Amino acid sequence: FEQQASYFLGVIEIEKKNLHGSLQWFDACARAEPQDARQAEVRELCMLALGRVHAEMGNADAARDWYSAVAWGSARYAEASYELAWGYVKGKQYDRALRTASFIPELSPDSPLAPEARLLQGHLLLKLGRYSEATDAYNAVINNAKIRPGDRVIVLGPGPIGILCAAMARLHGAQVALVGLERD
Repeated sequence: FEQQASYFLGVIEIEKKNLHGSLQWFDACARAEPQDARQAEVRELCMLALGRVHAEMGNADAARDWYSAVAWGSARYAEASYELAWGYVKGKQYDRALRTASFIPELSPDSPLAPEARLLQGHLLLKLGRYSEATDAYNAVINNAKIRPGDRVIVLGPGPIGILCAAMARLHGAQVALVGLERD
């Protein structure tokens, strides 16, 4: 239970707003060799925690290293990739973010993050001026969501992306409500 204890001690440090203090616990947990499947799962949680803490502390390189340490076959691979993609976005490395986000729906189509990754792809494609491809990415979200005529859809955020998503849903026959503040 040492590995689990390290994880929980790291979480306690975060609750105390001591990000730096959490690193030692998560690091010990992430570097420990797992003896069984449960320990491997806890180890991956520690890797994700290290990525998140480093990202929060502004250490993008360390965050990306820890997200990248999660193995491809892992149940948490999509989550790590999604957070890695956002790390690239924050570093203004939009092409790398796009490549990373594109893996998620291809390798983990049933992941709850697959639609989020497609939306991120659309946002990045817009940012890169690749408008036709962005429309395709947004369309894929709508098609995979199986929106049918008469469905009710709420789109959060009345910015350009929200308006585009609302328009795509309307094109598929949905009744759409666009919700948010002007500053969104």
